[in-house]
Amino acid sequence: MKKALFLFFLIYSNIYCQNKYYIKQYTVDDGLPSNIIYDIKESPNGLITLGTDNGISFFNGLSFQNLNTQDGLDKPFVICLKYDKNGNLYIGNYKGKFQVYKKKQFYTSKINCASIDEIFVKDKFVIIKEYQSFYKK
Repeated sequence: MKKALFLFFLIYSNIYCQNKYYIKQYTVDDGLPSNIIYDIKESPNGLITLGTDNGISFFNGLSFQNLNTQDGLDKPFVICLKYDKNGNLYIGNYKGKFQVYKKKQFYTSKINCASIDEIFVKDKFVIIKEYQSFYKK
């Protein structure tokens, strides 16, 4: 019985304990617009959305789709992202205007996002949390 149990653990350890896990690190060589990422969110349909200092990047697990100022983004420094339940993407641009990416088109508001920290979405309300610095020069 002891030999059978030992043989079982030996086979089990060879089958299950030798699995290697690989971590893939993506860079600009793989399609990212920049290696500096400020925010990461997942869309309701499973796309990974990255806010970088050179625009927005959508990653489907295989390839990147990048959007920048040429596509309608106000400023390239995207520091905050938030999805609502309908799939609309709310974007906070550093020293730019607050934007919404809806149906593959950017809509720009009059709200300045110089120090945006976080975006909250509840039903039809959007709350923008800003960072306030008390440091004076």
